[in-house]
Amino acid sequence: MAAAITQITKAAQRTDIVINNMRTALFGAVEVVHICDAENFINEMLIGTVRLQNAVLPLMRAQGCGRVINVSTQQDALEGGFTGWQSVAVKPALDQEKSKTFNR
Repeated sequence: MAAAITQITKAAQRTDIVINNMRTALFGAVEVVHICDAENFINEMLIGTVRLQNAVLPLMRAQGCGRVINVSTQQDALEGGFTGWQSVAVKPALDQEKSKTFNR
């Protein structure tokens, strides 16, 4: 991820926008989803988002502007449940992060 951002920034001389499209799903009742699957899901969806922001936000701050847009799933809105790891653990944390914009 960091290498890709560095390559893009080097070619374009700046990074104005990053759209992080998180499209992983984990279905199943919380108690039946294997803990390793839940850890992988949280690592990809939540920690991956933070890693992306850690890689790009310093560049945007240095250039004085930029935007990070996090697109997450509506999986938690599905009828019938079985989206506990998404609804309870990941989505609320990502909703706290919202999109970030920097302008001088």
